[in-house]
Amino acid sequence: MSLFGGWKTITGTRRRYSAGSYSAGVFVTGSSTDSAMTLSKHPPRGEALQILDEGQRSSEAWTVYTSTALRTAIQGATPTQGDEVVIGSTVYQVAHTWDRDDGDPLDHYKALMIKRQEGET
Repeated sequence: MSLFGGWKTITGTRRRYSAGSYSAGVFVTGSSTDSAMTLSKHPPRGEALQILDEGQRSSEAWTVYTSTALRTAIQGATPTQGDEVVIGSTVYQVAHTWDRDDGDPLDHYKALMIKRQEGET
């Protein structure tokens, strides 16, 4: 059995950001590091769509399965922008991650990502 149980996989890039900071009350994103990843993407269903904020539900969204850990934005004293997944020239923001099930025979991470709109940072 393949990593994703026979599902079609594609190659993308995970863009991970270091902690950002505030300057004069404006958030400044930390530097980013890109790494290759393999993933399988599927249209979101039921509970996945309910997780998104109302304004995000009209955005292009995908549920992804990958062996690469993904993270969402971190708030607090050292805020960090969430991971981005780049497929071709399209950039997606990781909006939600599910806890990994260590007993899952597919051995994967599951995340929900939404297409970043032009002009968003």
